[in-house]
Amino acid sequence: MTLDDHLAASADPDAARANYQRFSEAGGRIPGDQPGRAALATILGGSPFLAEVLIRNPEHLDWLTAELGSGRTKTRMEFLQAARCAMPGGILELHRFQRREILRIGARDLSGCFQMSDITKELSWLAEAVIQMALELACRELDERYGAADAGFAVAGVGKLGGEELNFSSDIDLIYIFSDETLTDRATKLARRITQILTEPTSEGSFYRVDLRLRPEGSRGTIASPIRVLQAYYDSWGETFERLALTKARVVAGDRDTGDRFMNLLQPFVYRKYLDFVAIDEVRDIKRRIDQQLERSIGLDRHVKLGRGGIREIEFFVQALQVLYGGELPGIRTPNTLDALDRLEEADIIDPEVGRRLRDAYVFLRNLEHKLQIIHQLQTHEIPADPGELEKCARRMCMPLAGFQSALAEHRDAVHRIFQELFAEKMSSPGRSGIAGAVHHFVNQNMDQKEARAWLASLGFSDPTQSAHNLELLRDAPAFGHSPSRMKNLLSNVLTPLIEITGGLIRPDAVLNGFERIVAGMGAREAFFTSLLENPKSLLRICRLLSFSDYLSEILFESPEVIDFLMDDSRLGRPQRSPFATEDRKLQEFYSGAQYFFGIILRRRANRILTRFAEREIRKVLPADSNVAIFAAGKLGERELNFRSDLDVIGFYSGDYSSALETVETLVRQLGPQFKVDMRLRPEGKKGPLVWSPERYRDYVRDRGETWERMALTKARFVAGDPALGRTIQQIIESFVYDRPFGKEQIEEMNAIRFRMENEIGRETESIWDLKVGRGGIVDIEFLVEYRQIQEKVRVPSTVVAMKGVGLNLLEEYEFLRDVESMLRLWSPLASTRIEEKDRQVLGLMLHVKDFTGQYKHVTDSVRRRFEQGL
Repeated sequence: MTLDDHLAASADPDAARANYQRFSEAGGRIPGDQPGRAALATILGGSPFLAEVLIRNPEHLDWLTAELGSGRTKTRMEFLQAARCAMPGGILELHRFQRREILRIGARDLSGCFQMSDITKELSWLAEAVIQMALELACRELDERYGAADAGFAVAGVGKLGGEELNFSSDIDLIYIFSDETLTDRATKLARRITQILTEPTSEGSFYRVDLRLRPEGSRGTIASPIRVLQAYYDSWGETFERLALTKARVVAGDRDTGDRFMNLLQPFVYRKYLDFVAIDEVRDIKRRIDQQLERSIGLDRHVKLGRGGIREIEFFVQALQVLYGGELPGIRTPNTLDALDRLEEADIIDPEVGRRLRDAYVFLRNLEHKLQIIHQLQTHEIPADPGELEKCARRMCMPLAGFQSALAEHRDAVHRIFQELFAEKMSSPGRSGIAGAVHHFVNQNMDQKEARAWLASLGFSDPTQSAHNLELLRDAPAFGHSPSRMKNLLSNVLTPLIEITGGLIRPDAVLNGFERIVAGMGAREAFFTSLLENPKSLLRICRLLSFSDYLSEILFESPEVIDFLMDDSRLGRPQRSPFATEDRKLQEFYSGAQYFFGIILRRRANRILTRFAEREIRKVLPADSNVAIFAAGKLGERELNFRSDLDVIGFYSGDYSSALETVETLVRQLGPQFKVDMRLRPEGKKGPLVWSPERYRDYVRDRGETWERMALTKARFVAGDPALGRTIQQIIESFVYDRPFGKEQIEEMNAIRFRMENEIGRETESIWDLKVGRGGIVDIEFLVEYRQIQEKVRVPSTVVAMKGVGLNLLEEYEFLRDVESMLRLWSPLASTRIEEKDRQVLGLMLHVKDFTGQYKHVTDSVRRRFEQGL
């Protein structure tokens, strides 16, 4: 082909011929080879800017032809070395080096023979080399003026530069960082001088437009920031748009150690340990605002970057997925868009077909963006409206106009569809998008009170007015004055799963009300919300506890510090044998109750912990050298103390009665704030002396001891005080209880007591049961076991152990009833044994019993039948 043929085939033949005339007049010659003629024509007819560079420097043509013929992409190090070689000639020589390289890269791009990614990498590496030279020049100037010093200064690139995706006319987004805060003034001067070198016009033009708005606090912030300030900023002030932008951060110049420290501190800010679904809504909002702005100006179809189905939608899509999943999957963290798409596909976050379509579209749109900007090296993204210019654009893309328009429409339609559909589907688990969207609207005050009440009612909240008020309290609570959007983001991310969880629980209103009370008592809300998001299981635990346990919830409200126990898997999940490290009974019951409620320990283990705690507290008051001995009875005696149980104790003494009485009164008084001490099992009950001597006690049980006392004392055991006295009393008790079996009279008396308890205390109806003294309840089993213990002289203060000793097979029924009792004490605000109709469904859920009513009736019928047979 002749040169005229090549000129005629260029994007703008008329401009090509006119530029060739000027090139010839400047001393340029026609290349003797086809590649050289093709390259010359492509430049002269494809880019007035590049044509001007070649006309001003016709001697570049031979070098350019050789470079294009090699087909090789230069490395980052080659650009840096070449830039350093140019610096001895001064800043103007560096400009000439940059312009010559842009001529070469532009010619490669217009030829259509090179990968788009190779073009963007070379443009990015060229910029890095220029920035490094500007940094080194600025350092030398400051050293000469102020003396040498090292502030540990680094430059991070963001945006297209960070992603190694620079355009022919991109701004370069920079963040200046330094490590030595004592040299803040020097770092500031250095940053200003670098910016000046990069942006100031010279006879050879300017290097780049520099955008520093992504530094902390944007245009209001200091031009350079120390590492410590950056850490504090991103920990507390950073916004979602910054997280998205910083997925493309990369150190491009300066001190590598400082740069590495900067990149390390960014990771937990950009990539959260929890799934940040709210960020997706914020991305949508950002994109929607861009769309509205463009619609008011040039329209959505002519902007290749920000318009519908444009480059920005692909970038937003990729960055949002990285922000969403990058905390869990570090492998998807990369600043390069095409690389990120590959990694997202490998991680099964996007389908292969989606990945292919987005890659193809991105390459096409970026190539188009290059062709638009290379014309005059202007930062434009507008597809020409003029038919003639549109034709030239297609020719620069090496495509016929119809094929270009068809491909453009196809790519943009695919991108926009994926952007819309995948955000709706992939960003949400089933059912999440509706709740997440509603929460986002509520938190951002885009939902009025009436809409909020209707929404909550549709989710099953029985008191939507109060629940909406609780949501308002959470939303309107004091947040970070400097970064309210950060707190909104955290709150939205917490409320979305919280409301989802309540959908599977009873009393969703109580859960929301309780959660608001917890948050109201929190000092560091941000840390609390972040911890919940990083440990989703803890949020589920808190919601279940608020739903099912009024007792544990009240402790949680009174003592917010116990929330740490629920959120710490290692503490909650470690079965305990000894009491927990607290002297507070309620906290002790919270810790053991939570472990029992969540199935970490069995009821008997929880009861044993509570028993040991009570024994420890008694022994603190009553030393071994005391003249008093304390015996436990009831559940304390059995070592099966339940939540909120009284302490049944009997006091004995030797020696001086007055001092012994004072000791016991002190014991009751000091235990009083935490325990209700019940001493009614002593001889003569409330009417009798508070403490008894062995002699008087022996006389009492011999002459006046009753049947019910013999049964109750099967649980008696020494717990504190004088061990010798304890042994003496133990002998008296065992002799009284076990020396003679029950005869007919005692059996009849026992039956009378049992049925009197059932009829006068239990008073059961169809709708109200009493699991302790009601028909077939716990007392049936305990009476039967105590009777058999006395008959067979099985001397052990434990119903479970004694049951095995006497050969009664009622363990399964007993454990069921005791579990019901324990769960009822956690569920109900009252320490009651009465089960109402409203309690039955709850207890079934707590005990994982599908038909609680049927199971309860089956057990109590079986127990009553065995009781009647056994006696």
